[in-house]
Amino acid sequence: MRLQFMHHRGVLHRDIQLGNCVIGLPPNQKTIYMIDFGFSKRYIDPYTGRHIPDSKLKRDFIGNYWFRYYTFTLIFKEALKTFQLHQRSLSRER
Repeated sequence: MRLQFMHHRGVLHRDIQLGNCVIGLPPNQKTIYMIDFGFSKRYIDPYTGRHIPDSKLKRDFIGNYWFRYYTFTLIFKEALKTFQLHQRSLSRER
């Protein structure tokens, strides 16, 4: 029913997995909610009601910007740690 509601509203989730479903708190404990709409997109134009064709344009990013920031932060911290270790080893050689 939840997916059907989204589709009737012209939205595709595009990342359906168990981790993106949560169960409501009482009194809604029998309701399953969809979360994380980072990959979702409209496939029906809300003004015309017509199908939106796939874009052939190259995209710079698809997904969740929080995850992108988090991943970048991890990569940056690892690179900084490697740089600092390298600097220490150079200073010991002198």
